[in-house]
Amino acid sequence: MITHPGINEKVAMELFPPVEQRIIRRFSQHFYVTRGIVPIEIGNATYRAFLMRPSDSMAIMLNVEREVVALLHPYETWEARTLKAYDFVYNFFDDERIDKSVRILISQCSRVTEVMRDYLAKDPEYPIVIPYTYANFSSISTTFLFDGIRNNHLTRDLFAHDNPLESDYYFFGRDALVAGVIDNHKSRQNSTIFGLRKCGKTSAINAIARRAKGAGVRTLTLNCENPSIYARRYNDLLAHLITLLRDRFNLKSRTISFPDDPAVTSDQFFISLSEIFSAVKSDVMIILDEIEHISPRTGSAPHWRTGEDAIIFWQILRAYFQSDKKFRPTFCFVGTNPSLLERSKINDIESPVYLFARSQFMPSLTLEDTNQMLKKLGFFMAVFRLDVGANRTPLR
Repeated sequence: MITHPGINEKVAMELFPPVEQRIIRRFSQHFYVTRGIVPIEIGNATYRAFLMRPSDSMAIMLNVEREVVALLHPYETWEARTLKAYDFVYNFFDDERIDKSVRILISQCSRVTEVMRDYLAKDPEYPIVIPYTYANFSSISTTFLFDGIRNNHLTRDLFAHDNPLESDYYFFGRDALVAGVIDNHKSRQNSTIFGLRKCGKTSAINAIARRAKGAGVRTLTLNCENPSIYARRYNDLLAHLITLLRDRFNLKSRTISFPDDPAVTSDQFFISLSEIFSAVKSDVMIILDEIEHISPRTGSAPHWRTGEDAIIFWQILRAYFQSDKKFRPTFCFVGTNPSLLERSKINDIESPVYLFARSQFMPSLTLEDTNQMLKKLGFFMAVFRLDVGANRTPLR
C-alpha cells in the first residue's frame, strides 16, 4: 500500500498543459501519480490520462488498492465516445496493474456529473465513474476530492441487476465452474451447467465466453429458447449452425441448406463443418443455452418434443465429435433440466447423448465469494460507513 502520496519522478509533466498539471498536483495530495499517458486521439478529439495509486485513506474510500485511470476531457461539450478513451489506456497495461471497476473523469463540461449519472442509470453494468470538473480544482476546499467520491461513487443499487451480467466488473464467484468448463474443452470433454431459473447460469455463460477468449478458446453460444433455433427441423438447425459458425469466425457467407434425409445431411454437414475447422484451425466450444427447448419431452416444438429430430440431430453431431478429425467441436449444455443426458433411450432408440457429459449443477456462492461481493458492491452502495483513515464499518 502506498502511504506517501506524490508524483513519480518519471511522470512526464510536460505532456500536460499547465491547468492539467495543477489538477495532477491536487490529486497527488491523496494519490501516488505513477505514470502519464501519451495523448489519445479519437476522431477530432484529444484526451490525456494518468495512472495513480490511492493512499491508505483514499483506498478505503474507493475500496481499491491497485492503480486507477484518471481521464482528462478538455472540452465543454460532452460526447459519449469520450468513455472509449479508457479502453485505449487499458490496452496498454496488464490487467493485474489497473483496477477497472473505478474510473476518474475530469471534464471541462459543467454538466459532467449530471451526464454521467444519466449514463450510468441507463447502463447499470458500466463501471463506477467519479466525475469532476476542471473548475473543482480551482477550489480552495481541501475536501472536494472526498466530497466528489461521496456524492457520485455511492449512488447505484448494484444488486438490482435483472438481466444476465455481460461483463466481469460485477460477476462474483463460480470461478471454479468457469475454469472447469474451459479446461474440459481444452481436454476435448463436454460440460454442463444446470440449475433453477435466475440462479446465474447465463451470467456464467457470458463469463465463460469472455474468459475463453482470453485463453485463446473459440466459442459460439446458441440460445435454444429462441424460435430461430427450436422452430427449425434437425436438418435446418444443422445448416443454421454452419451459417452461425461461418459468421462468428468471419468466413465468407454461403447459402447453406440440407435435405430432410439423414444420410445426405450427415455427409454434407461433415464437409461443411470440416471446411470451417480447416479455416479457423482450432477446436470450438458450442454453448447450448436453454437446452430443454430442443430436448425430448420438454422441447418447445413437436418435432423435438415427441419426434425424431433430437435423435438424428445428436447422432450427426456425436459422430463428428467422435471422428478422427484434427479439430472438433465440444459442447456445453446449459439449462434447467438435464434429462436429455440422463435418458438412455429416446422414443425406444438408444440415445446418442446418454451420459455425453457429466451433469453439473450451478453452485451456490461460497462464504468467501459472498464476503467479497458484499465488500465490493456493498461498499459502492454505502452499505459500509466511510471513515477516512479508519477501517470500513458496516452501517447499523
